[in-house]
Amino acid sequence: MKNLFLILLIVPFFALGQQASIHFDIKNSTAKNISISFENNYTEPKELFSESYFDTPILPMNEGKIDWIYQLSQPVALKVYYETDDTLKQFEYYLFLSPGDDLQFQADENKLPASIKITGKGSENNQALIQPLHDNFLQTLYVTYKKDSLPNRVFNAIKEKNTQNLNVLEDYIAKYRPSKAFIRNESIYLQYFLLIQYCYFKGSHKYDIYQAYMRNEEKWQSIEDSLVKINPIRNNDDALNASDYAYFLSDFLLRTKERLCNHPKLEQQYYQNDIEKKLLEDDPENLLREKIIDKNFTGKTAEFLYAVIFKTSINVKEDNLPEIFERFKQKYPNSEYRPYIEPAITKIKEKRTRKLTDEMILIRNTDSLQTFDDVLKSVKGKTVFLDMWGTWCTGCRMQLSQHSDSIKQHYISKGLDYLYISNYDLTKETKWKELIPYYNLTGTNILANENLTNDIMKKVGRNAYPTYVIIKKDGTFELYEGDSPLNLEILFKQLDRALNEN
Repeated sequence: MKNLFLILLIVPFFALGQQASIHFDIKNSTAKNISISFENNYTEPKELFSESYFDTPILPMNEGKIDWIYQLSQPVALKVYYETDDTLKQFEYYLFLSPGDDLQFQADENKLPASIKITGKGSENNQALIQPLHDNFLQTLYVTYKKDSLPNRVFNAIKEKNTQNLNVLEDYIAKYRPSKAFIRNESIYLQYFLLIQYCYFKGSHKYDIYQAYMRNEEKWQSIEDSLVKINPIRNNDDALNASDYAYFLSDFLLRTKERLCNHPKLEQQYYQNDIEKKLLEDDPENLLREKIIDKNFTGKTAEFLYAVIFKTSINVKEDNLPEIFERFKQKYPNSEYRPYIEPAITKIKEKRTRKLTDEMILIRNTDSLQTFDDVLKSVKGKTVFLDMWGTWCTGCRMQLSQHSDSIKQHYISKGLDYLYISNYDLTKETKWKELIPYYNLTGTNILANENLTNDIMKKVGRNAYPTYVIIKKDGTFELYEGDSPLNLEILFKQLDRALNEN
């Protein structure tokens, strides 16, 4: 009962719907827990805007047993992950859970995966025969075709897998007579399988072989274009809650934006005059994605993708979000996403009212600062936290939004100074000056020239942004010891040591 009570506490509870249950019983289990991820509820407002959406719920087991109970208003697709120290005894299993289902999930760790047995109400939707449709095929593509500069082989592999999947689904329906909801979900999933798998692979692969990919970009793109033409995504609202589809739409929006940024001529179709062009140049994240949605999507599909803009930009790059939100409200006045967005928009508007203060020192004429040694001399005798960032850098701005105030509060009156050096922003001085009060960057703010940027990054041994450096009173320095994103516990230990040195 103790484990059951804990699970009831950690899963979201919806006011409407029915209870669904999965009772796990893994014989000879050496695993301490089992975890579950959702495959098809990304469009639900509570799930989309959950801070921990991508954190897989971990269910503690007692000798291989745990009862998982969830309140459902509609069917959901899940993946169960069972991990042990012995990789040969691990498995993942796809499940389709409907309101009222009561599944018994039995297995023997010593006889995996053959020993997995699903019985109980809803078992007709969850037999092992359906598992090949939801295996790690994409990972296989990444490994097998990671060096291919042309799309032919990987596209043929996806087509072959799609044919196999269609045969599997046909056999499954004939053998187990699953529910209409299950058939609908799997049919939509396979309808878009070619497009989704190809776009996922293409979007990631271009960064693995960037130069070779760019030489053949049109060959890669022409296949995607042909797939989109025969598998319309403009407004297929019926597909939004099918497995993987909403994730794909979010990724497709991102990849389309990336392509337009790489090809300014293609971007011309999204503005009417020089004023609109300048706006898109200044904000190639949020405004450009809004333009892509307005031109290419309608209905609930467009509404969801608008929500994706807010989800991915709040506390990250918040440029133009209040203006986009006003247009969103006009188009979708009764949207269920509004209550999740409005509080953040209110905070953004408040931050916009902040002004530069005497505690924010701006150094724009950087001719006297050409090297890191010049900077070190200017702060000698002080303990300084140096943040190398840029107005263009999504990760930099996310970290400033999340941690700048926390760091200041932790070290108030403790003698820590702050130095923010903005890089590759000489043409964005206005934006730089706006963001300093926006993120409350009290301390010294330097708009770096290229010589200074290159010298600092060379001497600290980094080429990524943001980069954090602790400068000591004696003029020596050390890199932040943690990984990205910023870990305040590691940073505070480093800063405390530096502050305590004579």
